[in-house]
Amino acid sequence: MTSVQSRDRETLYDVMRRHIRPGSIIISDGWTAYATLVELPEGYIHKAVNHSENFVGTVSGAHTNIVESLWQKFKLRHNVDYSTCLS
Repeated sequence: MTSVQSRDRETLYDVMRRHIRPGSIIISDGWTAYATLVELPEGYIHKAVNHSENFVGTVSGAHTNIVESLWQKFKLRHNVDYSTCLS
């Protein structure tokens, strides 16, 4: 995890380039900032899950359960209301 000042596409891609190897498979939810991920020159492979439809991708089998669990544990341990930070 890393703290960021902004949750926009440019910030996301900058963090990804610094921490994720080119060619890696990235599994995410359907947030629009991920829409052009496969167009980056690093050659990332993107698998998305649309949580408004299901929690496991029907074709890819991709899911975000592990990262969702990690985020929940982080929030519980640090006892901070992140809903105010993310709005």
